[in-house]
Amino acid sequence: MANDFEVGPGGMRIRRNTRIFSDLKNQVMSKIPRNIGANELNVSLGCGSQVLAAAGPFSLSVTAPRDLILRDLVVSAGSVDGTITTIIVQGDAVHQGSAAPLALYSAGNQDRPDFSLPVMGGTTVQVSGTLAAAGTVSAGFAID
Repeated sequence: MANDFEVGPGGMRIRRNTRIFSDLKNQVMSKIPRNIGANELNVSLGCGSQVLAAAGPFSLSVTAPRDLILRDLVVSAGSVDGTITTIIVQGDAVHQGSAAPLALYSAGNQDRPDFSLPVMGGTTVQVSGTLAAAGTVSAGFAID
């Protein structure tokens, strides 16, 4: 038998119970999509970073490499305070009103806005704002 093995020379034959492992493998494999492509593996869209030598404005932009859905935006500037003044997607402002504090879009804020905005490949996405002191600012979106 293919699933039997012998313990010691001339010893007792033992049958492995592979049905349990086969069933477990089938259950796990049934949950994994068969055709995972690069689009399913991409989960974030980086907007880049900018180093400011002094307080002042910043502008980060990226071109969407494929059709996607922009989810939440995370902006980081370390311990430097600042504001987001505009978020523009394909020429349309998705941030309305006056400037919002960077803390609204920080990784630590669990109540970050969720845009859930469909975007076609080739679309330019721009995040602009100001920093209150010298520092490095970077941004990125979660995407689907």
